Amino acid sequence: MRRLAFRNRPLLLTAPTLALLSLAPAGADARDWSLVLGAGAGLAPEYEGGEDLEVSPLPLVIFTWQDWLTVSPGGAEARVARWGRLSVSGRLGYEGGRDQDDADRLKGLGDVDGAATAGLKLAWTPEPFEVYLTVDRALGGSDGLTGKLGLDYTAKVSDRLTLTAGIAAVMADDEHMQSYFGITPRQSAASGLARYDAEAGLKRVEFETTATWMIGGNWMLFGSAGVGVLTGDAADSPVVEEKVQPRLSLALGYRF
Repeated sequence: MRRLAFRNRPLLLTAPTLALLSLAPAGADARDWSLVLGAGAGLAPEYEGGEDLEVSPLPLVIFTWQDWLTVSPGGAEARVARWGRLSVSGRLGYEGGRDQDDADRLKGLGDVDGAATAGLKLAWTPEPFEVYLTVDRALGGSDGLTGKLGLDYTAKVSDRLTLTAGIAAVMADDEHMQSYFGITPRQSAASGLARYDAEAGLKRVEFETTATWMIGGNWMLFGSAGVGVLTGDAADSPVVEEKVQPRLSLALGYRF
């Protein structure tokens, strides 16, 4: 049975969320930049594969320049080339790692250090769809390589309401999988969990819906609901308590 806890650990915003929050309100003057400041809360498992849920503060600090640069708590993304609806962007971000004190199941496994990430995004945008592929390397921590292949659909229901729905497949290499889902002989002895080798492959399929409501003036209300389903070696790991990983978030922002 899931348990609800409160943690002082912010959640990261997804790419569709960032795009929606940077939209100019109806009637705003055209300009090269936008800045959104706000706060809210998110609900998600205490670690990837965990059963218990935690509530975390959700800060909103999002800066965009024209249509090619976005800087947010999740990192920075800048388009470096575009050919019609096809584009390539560079990405800098952060992989949060994992603390063995996050849950009882993790005790004895040691910590996975957080690390900066660097990568690329290839996107094709036949509106209202976006098909994308991202590849990111952790520069430390797990030293792993992760990739995501996804499809988003965005609908502007009215001048105030915008909805987005997306589906994505997340892949990872041996280093990432072993760091987060594998158990070495030493970890097995310390934790009591069986030794386990986690190999590269598809680790998660995820679905998400988001909504942005322009309340009035420059104020906006943002909400999202999503679920990730662990697969393959990730799903079979003794570290995992629950394969289905839900998440919710709600935040209020002001666009300058």
